[in-house]
Amino acid sequence: MFKKIHLNNLGIILLAVFLFAAVQLSYADGNSFTVNVPNGQGGYVAVVIQQSGGGYAGPQGEYYPQFPSVAQLQAMYGNGAPNPTPQVTVVTIPPPALPVYVQPDPPDSNYIWTPGYWRYDYFFQDYYWVPGTWVLAPTPGYLWTPGYWGWSRGHFVFNDGYWGVHIGFYGGINYGHGYGGRGFSGGGWNNGTFVNRRVNETNITINITNNNSSFNGGAGGVQAQPTSQERAAMHERHVPATAEQKIQVQAARKNPALRASANHGKPAIAATARPGVFKGKGVVAAKRAGAFYNKTKPRKSGASRNIKSATMTKHVAAMHQNKNQTHPQTKAKAKVKPKAKAKPKAKPKPKPKPKAPPEDNSQNKNS
Repeated sequence: MFKKIHLNNLGIILLAVFLFAAVQLSYADGNSFTVNVPNGQGGYVAVVIQQSGGGYAGPQGEYYPQFPSVAQLQAMYGNGAPNPTPQVTVVTIPPPALPVYVQPDPPDSNYIWTPGYWRYDYFFQDYYWVPGTWVLAPTPGYLWTPGYWGWSRGHFVFNDGYWGVHIGFYGGINYGHGYGGRGFSGGGWNNGTFVNRRVNETNITINITNNNSSFNGGAGGVQAQPTSQERAAMHERHVPATAEQKIQVQAARKNPALRASANHGKPAIAATARPGVFKGKGVVAAKRAGAFYNKTKPRKSGASRNIKSATMTKHVAAMHQNKNQTHPQTKAKAKVKPKAKAKPKAKPKPKPKPKAPPEDNSQNKNS
């Protein structure tokens, strides 16, 4: 009844590849895919990959230009300790303004303040607030240079922060609490001990009256360039964010209330005394948003700008210049009724032929 199937070496290889792919990619619904990633213990970890921005986004918000390989996912999720920091974050919409908040008290000595900032999650396609917090430096003598968003050719690119001996360039962003755009005035090292100079609320007022923009360059951004000292610091030895800082990012990403679409630029958890502790003493809410929140506010992108976005930007600028000017609206086109077909003209009736005159028979009567 059944015929024996003979497979050559190529057929066996193809069959093995097919079965392996069937095990790895177990589910697809058009926009999202579940990949079973080996965990190194004989089992698998289900990782959901979602299409986003012309590429793919992973569960921790990381971005892949092409569909990630199992090896890529295994390096991040196979060991059970995922790294929440994407390699490169590029967004086409600007981050919200920095919220205004009060700095909580440090939990202990030697703690250094790291300011809050906005990150972007490709998976949820939304910004989320990473609360400012107190952390320990990875090495005595090191200071924290905050990350910042930079505008370039119509895109917003996030530059990760780092630890180093000197403060580098962080976009001129006024994060407050010692990070006024240049350097750090919140404390310093003295014989292996960090001496904290608390920045009081007077500096917060300065942050309010200046620019609460959270990105460098472009329209509405901070116009600042690195100094020679900052350029030199950028080329020194750096240490990335510590495990405590990564815990803060991971906890913030998992909290839906910290997404910009939910808090409209005014997060209920603006700062914490300890990383990852979002409840209890030391948790501070934002006093107010830094500016009016507009999720879909477009920005021009130079020569390659989107025509629709550029037009909307012009409209917004015109509204700020003249408050009495109404927002231009496109008039709805009236529906044109189809013309009725013309009736064919009736053919003109032929004119009657003139009757012949009666014959004159008077001569016949006289003859």
